[in-house]
Amino acid sequence: MQVMGDCSYASEIVRDGKTLILLTVGLQKKSALKHIEGVVVEAFEKLAPYLREDRQVIYIRDMLGRCIDDEFPTVTCDTSTETTIAIPSWSVERRNMELFEMSVHQAMLLLARVQNIGHNQTFGDNVFSQGVAAHYASLMTGYKLPYEGLMVTKRLLRMALRRWNTRRYYVSWLAGGKRSEWRGHIVGCALAMAVIPKHYGRPFDVELAIKAPGRMLDNQLWGLFHNGQRAAFARHGQAHRPFWSYMF
Repeated sequence: MQVMGDCSYASEIVRDGKTLILLTVGLQKKSALKHIEGVVVEAFEKLAPYLREDRQVIYIRDMLGRCIDDEFPTVTCDTSTETTIAIPSWSVERRNMELFEMSVHQAMLLLARVQNIGHNQTFGDNVFSQGVAAHYASLMTGYKLPYEGLMVTKRLLRMALRRWNTRRYYVSWLAGGKRSEWRGHIVGCALAMAVIPKHYGRPFDVELAIKAPGRMLDNQLWGLFHNGQRAAFARHGQAHRPFWSYMF
């Protein structure tokens, strides 16, 4: 079912027994509709088997004020069945469309996480959710993340570990862009890449990406900035961080 307005578009997509309602607002050119729906259908098809709700909604519109640095889309899961993507514009400029496509894949993974393990409860949950969704989106599209190449220092990882189990949303870490220097994002992505590797013939583990609570990955995070056998085991979830690491 499709419904068209002057600057809006609604479509009902059914895959694997699940339904996704696509709502778009602020469209300037209807010629982009085919591509927009194609991106959403592809992202939905990949994750429909992991969704627990029968019906969900993805809402996309140009909301410059909600974008990062007026340039990068933001993704929020308003409820367990609704996700919103704010994009700077509906421009078909290449990088703008790459960011749009990645944000759709991010949105679907985050929605699947909420439906499987609930909303984020800690800083660690927020960081890992951001990172694993971005890592997944980059793999699915082949595009570069805005912060790809930024250095993940040992100091940054230690700072993240100190906050890991706090029930606070650190805007200075998670806002993205210039305001946070992407700190939470690059830590989350580094952790996701370590926990869910794509190399050495190992496929991306979608189920782990959806069901792993970030707050339970402090051992793996500790292993990222230490050397030695114990740290290597910790990175793969086969060892616990030592007791002294809890003392800062």
